[in-house]
Order: sequence, then structure tokens, then C-alpha cells
Amino acid sequence: MAILSGKSIRDRIAKGDIVVRGVEEPSIGVASLDIHLGDRFTEFRYTANPVIDIKEYKNPTRYEKMLPDGRMEIRHDYTTEYVGQDPYIIYPQDPTLCTTKEYLKLPDDIIGRFYLKSTLTKIGVMFESAASWSGVLTPGFEGDFQFPIVYNGRLPVRIYPGMVIGEVFFEKIE
Repeated sequence: MAILSGKSIRDRIAKGDIVVRGVEEPSIGVASLDIHLGDRFTEFRYTANPVIDIKEYKNPTRYEKMLPDGRMEIRHDYTTEYVGQDPYIIYPQDPTLCTTKEYLKLPDDIIGRFYLKSTLTKIGVMFESAASWSGVLTPGFEGDFQFPIVYNGRLPVRIYPGMVIGEVFFEKIE
């Protein structure tokens, strides 16, 4: 497998092989595509239930309400989603499911590998290690994608929808 250069990524986007939507102009580096943080964050509600019965696990929407800051709160049995352009605060050790602003569509001969920016990992924001998602976008992948993060520091961290959160490296497979 070979990692695509920035020029190859631009060429594949121009040909329509790789589709990038959701941003005005894709930000392409030497060998990667910058990925921006979306506006949807999901956190687990620890006090909602005394136990999670995975056999019975369903997470139906219970209510939706507009918060004073303009974000939408969507409450489920086990999780709460926040949707909006305001900053989101990650608290130490609380896993958060984030979405990307970019919508990607990959051809059958390309995989994508998503990595968080080192500026975040240096302060302790990392992929949630217990998650089964490994950052790989399989051939034929289509959509925005969700990724779990956790913060291992002591003080809460504020993240912003639209900020560059990571990058995708593309590899050609045979």
C-alpha cells in the first residue's frame, strides 16, 4: 500500500474518485486531508440508569429542547446529544462521541486512516481506547464519521465546532 501525496489527493478529488463535502475548500497538506470538528457531541449519562443491560439496550429519544446558548439538547435513555455551534467542554475521563464536518466518499481502491492532531494529543485528548473504532475508513466508505475521544488531563478542555481536529491519510490498496 502507498500513501497518497497531497497532489494525488487533489487529483482524485478533481476526478470525483474521492468526494469531500461539508467544507468550502478541502484543506490538503503534503500527504493528508485536514478534518474539521462537526457540531454534534454525544456524552454518556452515568446517572440515567443503575445498570446497562446490553441485551435490552435501546436508546430512544426522550425529549429535545433548545438551550439558552442556542444548542439543541437531545436526551436519550443512556446518552445526551448536543448540537450547535457553541464550544463543547470535555471533562476529564468522560468519553465523548464527536462527528466530523466533512462528508467523505471513498472509492473501492482507497482506505482512509484518521488521526487526531498532535496538538490535542499533547494535552491529553485521545481516541477512547476502549472503542472498537480504529480510525480506519474502509474502501467504499460514505458519510461523515463519528469518533470517540477521551481527555486524560485534570482541567476541562473546550473544543470548537469547525476547528481542525485531525487528518486523514489515504492509502491505495490492490
